[in-house]
Amino acid sequence: MNWPLAITTGALFLLGLIVIVVLFVGIASVSPAMSQSVLRFVNDAGGWDAVIPTIISRRLATLPTTLLLLVGLVLVIGRLFPRPVRKPHDDRWPPWKKAPRRLIPRPAASRCS
Repeated sequence: MNWPLAITTGALFLLGLIVIVVLFVGIASVSPAMSQSVLRFVNDAGGWDAVIPTIISRRLATLPTTLLLLVGLVLVIGRLFPRPVRKPHDDRWPPWKKAPRRLIPRPAASRCS
C-alpha cells in the first residue's frame, strides 16, 4: 500500500471540505440578503442559545460517518495506487555506458548461399 499518498489525499480532501465550509460562511456573511435570511431563521428558531446546541449535536452525530468515509477513501487510494517498485542497481555496468550500448544497432546477419 502507498500510505504516504493515501494519508496525503485524505488530509487534502478533509482540508478541502473545511475550506468550502469556510468559503460558504464567508459568502453568507458578506452578502446582506443572505445574512438577513440566516438571522431571520435563527430568530424564528429561538435565537442563538437554541440554535448552537442543535448545530453542534448534528455535527457530532454525523462525525462518525464522515470519519468512516474518510478512512475508506484513504484505504481505497492506498490500495489503488501502490508504491512504485524500485529496481536494484546494476553495479557491473555504469549507467552512463548503458545508454550508448543500447543505441548502437547490431549488424545484420550475413546470408550465406
